[in-house]
Amino acid sequence: MISGPNRDGIVYRAHSYLEDVPRHLFSFSTKTIAKYLSKANIRLTYIRSIADPYSVYAPLYEASLIYLHESQASETEIERAKRFWQNKMRRIEARPIRSFFNRIGAGSCFLVSGTKAEL
Repeated sequence: MISGPNRDGIVYRAHSYLEDVPRHLFSFSTKTIAKYLSKANIRLTYIRSIADPYSVYAPLYEASLIYLHESQASETEIERAKRFWQNKMRRIEARPIRSFFNRIGAGSCFLVSGTKAEL
């Protein structure tokens, strides 16, 4: 079983400058990871792109905190912004967006499982 950032995902496309080095030295799409695993003689049993709620809001969350710090906002304002973005309602709001990105294969990461093929 393998999971990683999806190079074809909407978040990666919108923010390709946000590389995940050193955690991920290479980035794959569901197509490229399937190709590499096939060459390694692994038969895929499951492959899917997944969008998590955080990936939908993360760029907005981070940008708002940067803005608040640069504008020298008070700690109270910064904490209020953090609570806003970390609220459980954000996860509920993100469900339709997440579902759409999953359906078109543009989730922020992928999940793959497979078995070693018999020779």
